[in-house]
Amino acid sequence: MTTPPCCNIAVCIGTFGDEAVWGPLAQRAMDSVSRQTIRPAWCVHSHRRTLQEARNAAANPTWPSSGLPPCFAEAEWLCFLDADDELDPGYLEAMAAAVDGLDGDWLVQPATLGVHPDGREDDHPVLIPRKRLVDGNYLVVSTLIRTEQFHRLGGFGNWPIYEDWDLWLRATRDGARVVSVPDAVLRVHVNPNSRNGGNRDTHVRYYHKIRNQYL
Repeated sequence: MTTPPCCNIAVCIGTFGDEAVWGPLAQRAMDSVSRQTIRPAWCVHSHRRTLQEARNAAANPTWPSSGLPPCFAEAEWLCFLDADDELDPGYLEAMAAAVDGLDGDWLVQPATLGVHPDGREDDHPVLIPRKRLVDGNYLVVSTLIRTEQFHRLGGFGNWPIYEDWDLWLRATRDGARVVSVPDAVLRVHVNPNSRNGGNRDTHVRYYHKIRNQYL
């Protein structure tokens, strides 16, 4: 059997909270990476006290580490994968083709496909429509970002929600442009009890806190 080629995209899976719950989900996410038509530069799962710490640690792996055997010690692009989501098998191949030859800093937007608790899937993947990023986030967490820019910006900030939106806002203010890749499909497992489905007042408060920094 031919070994798939490597790409220069790393996959970072960060979890926090109950490891008995998140460990198996992180393994499912990692399994989706192992089924890719091309291999990532590396794929790491990091479990820490907070999600910010976990994601930032996953983007700074030490070897040996918890994850797939690395193709490269460094990667040009980072893809953050939530433990309760999965990458469609052609995700990395579509992304690698899209970023080939890109100059400068970019945020590379995938399409999403909803997967429901009863196993039902949405009819087809969709690209979340663009709007002014400062008005609301249309970029999922698995949007690619250049490794150098991610570290230059200091990684994820310590927000209880919307931390990916804050990162994308900082990246675009730093000069990153957005390109969409409809053939890269993120399989989003719909969970009504997720962190982003909590108290509306809390969501509104943090929405304005983050937004007001960039107006």
